[in-house]
Amino acid sequence: MEERRRSKVSLAPGSDARFRLLVESATEFAMITTDDAGTIETWNAGAEQVLGWSAAEAIGRPITLIFTAEDVAAGVVERECETARAQGRALDERWHVRKDGSRFWASGMIVALVDDAGRRLGLAKILRDLTDRRLGQQLQSAQRAVLEEIARGTPLPDVVRAIVDLLESQIAGATAAVRLAGPAEAPDATAASHGVTAGPTVPRRPAPAGAAPGPVREWLTPLGEVEGRPLGVVAVTFERPRIPTVHEQGAVDVAVQLVATVLARQRLETALALERAREHTEQRLLAAVLEQAPLGIVIAEAPSGRLWFTNRRVAALFGREPQATAADYGAGDRAFHPDGRPIEPRQWPIRRALTRGETVRDQPIEIEQPSGRRLEISVDAAPVRDEQGRIVAAVMTLWDVTAIRHAERQLYEAQRMQAVGTLAGGVAHEVNNQMTAVLGFGELVLRALGARHPQADDLRVMLEAAQRAARVSQELLTFTSQQVIQPRAIELPDLVSRLAPVLRQLLGADKTLVTSAAGAMPPIHADPGQVEQVLINLVANARDATTTGDRVTIAISEAALCADDVVGGRPVEVPGTYLRLVVSDTGHGMDAATRARVFEPFFTTRRIGQGTGLGLPSVYGIVMKHGGHLAVDSEPGAGTTVTVYWPTTPGPLQRAAAGPATGAAAGAPEGPPAAGAVVVVEDEPVVRELVVRTLEAEGFRVLSATDGEAARALLHDLEAPPALVVTDAIMPRMNGRQLAVAVAAAHPGVPVLYMSGYPREDVTRRELVPAGAPYLQKPFTPDALVRAVGELLPVTRREGA
Repeated sequence: MEERRRSKVSLAPGSDARFRLLVESATEFAMITTDDAGTIETWNAGAEQVLGWSAAEAIGRPITLIFTAEDVAAGVVERECETARAQGRALDERWHVRKDGSRFWASGMIVALVDDAGRRLGLAKILRDLTDRRLGQQLQSAQRAVLEEIARGTPLPDVVRAIVDLLESQIAGATAAVRLAGPAEAPDATAASHGVTAGPTVPRRPAPAGAAPGPVREWLTPLGEVEGRPLGVVAVTFERPRIPTVHEQGAVDVAVQLVATVLARQRLETALALERAREHTEQRLLAAVLEQAPLGIVIAEAPSGRLWFTNRRVAALFGREPQATAADYGAGDRAFHPDGRPIEPRQWPIRRALTRGETVRDQPIEIEQPSGRRLEISVDAAPVRDEQGRIVAAVMTLWDVTAIRHAERQLYEAQRMQAVGTLAGGVAHEVNNQMTAVLGFGELVLRALGARHPQADDLRVMLEAAQRAARVSQELLTFTSQQVIQPRAIELPDLVSRLAPVLRQLLGADKTLVTSAAGAMPPIHADPGQVEQVLINLVANARDATTTGDRVTIAISEAALCADDVVGGRPVEVPGTYLRLVVSDTGHGMDAATRARVFEPFFTTRRIGQGTGLGLPSVYGIVMKHGGHLAVDSEPGAGTTVTVYWPTTPGPLQRAAAGPATGAAAGAPEGPPAAGAVVVVEDEPVVRELVVRTLEAEGFRVLSATDGEAARALLHDLEAPPALVVTDAIMPRMNGRQLAVAVAAAHPGVPVLYMSGYPREDVTRRELVPAGAPYLQKPFTPDALVRAVGELLPVTRREGA
């Protein structure tokens, strides 16, 4: 199941590398992907940090895991997912749940993942912990509620009790008390001389049953004076089991301020004094909120355009203090539209809001700081109008969305590459089917004509072209990581030495190939055929990038990679000993734009008809599948160096591939064979005809069917069990595995040989073919078919033999 989940979010080529880069670059964000049913498939480091569950604990569980029980019960989660599927994304800001059961306030979104054809692939949940901001908002809201009670003339005891409620709501698990004292009295005395009728103390509520007593902390704060007369002292006491946080101490300070406001009202006996105290408190809190907001905030006056307020975040975004007025706002800054056009001062949203009354929402802007760093900013701006509708000011907010946009681009790229990989696999399957017919019938015709026939050479050319098409199909399968690998211990220097004559011929006589190896080295664990393919592709690329007299060097050395190493932008997950294979040339090199696309499928700098654009993507797929690492270094005029790190110990995929036998003979039944015909089941007519003719030519009695249902009916009518069933793995109505179950039920012990244009690893993962079952991958030649059948049926089984 774990392997299946990973395959659903494969970001081919190098899916693991791209996805890890994505998530590791956004540790301040929790980033989660699910399938379309809401089951968690990936869980980044930010999610572990914010939510507390490890990836192993979270993957496979429903996304409702991180939402509150009341939101789940109310259907909030499902509605947001439906909104994302319908509109592309759904924004939210609400309470979420950590592993330890604690709640935190987070802002984020749910994004629908679809491929280029619009098919739903799943969902991505991105969120960020904003609990501190939320608590600050709650504190402001609670303070305003108390101030409103004061303004309405609520009796002092009720006001003081409201202040106690405020404290206990902001200091989780604490019990609190407020005591008022007159100017000449002890802190625990009453404040009756100032009109306080609540008694000396508002008692604490009882602590929860079984709760351990915590330290008692007390603030004694003088309340200042009004009209030269002292107000007295307020004592705020609370209990809790740990040291208070900065936020909780701020809540106590607010409580003290509220008590001061109460006494100020009583002393002045006018609503005007109360209003002024309230306004002063709100203005101070508002100023603090604006100054400390995570958004850049700019407020400009009208009509002068003078910047009345800019918070510290604005200077941080631009890398310097802003201009003095909105009229020249942005002058001297490097700001650009998404298409790269510079933004003129008159085009800034705050200027348009002031002069034209425009409201601007989510305008994308790129800012280049003096250091050269570029930020992506989302800008909102709106005019502020008085009661007569005149513009008196304008407000602009700037939100740094660099990390979010980067994550969105990475997710889009992942979807695109996944769609390309799926398409490539499907194309390869169809090509393999058709090439089976071309190669098979071509070989039959060539045999019939004989080697001396005038058109025998024409047929050989046709078959060579078909073989080239089959090789392109194999490159597609390599690119999509669907080709089966058969790793074993390889002496890499020996392999390079044996292949050197071929590589020299490939490079051409006008260029020099140099090989070198540094001393004795451990073997690598790899598929030798695929290592050879890597070398051939890299030397072919070097050939096209060099001219007469240039040199290509292949060097091998031992290297140790550590856990904190990064190769080609991909962190090393398995530290240890690797063999470093370096292929370098003295050719013309590549610029940064070309270098960034070298592993992109179908991208090529060669002229039309001279390259498929699959060479380097295939190299990437092979190296990644072997658990290796790959890096490219190139500059215009300085040549190109490709470095491949091959592991010297088998990784999980390699060990699995090197496990049970997967050849055609694997799974062959023991004991005496059943008598009867060979039943061929294939929905592709030309392939079915080829298999039937080939086996009949070898003396077998052959029956055929167009699909699984037809084959089941045919088997039902047989008087004797068949000797063998040869079936395509993927067919309409009934696939090959379902047919094999029916064969086993009707005729136990009859062997089944599977065929498919998809590689064994793919059809086994999709449970279309049992692990270890006899398997023949298309395209195959008649000889390969005969060998596979012969391994399951001795010659004595053939009719007339």
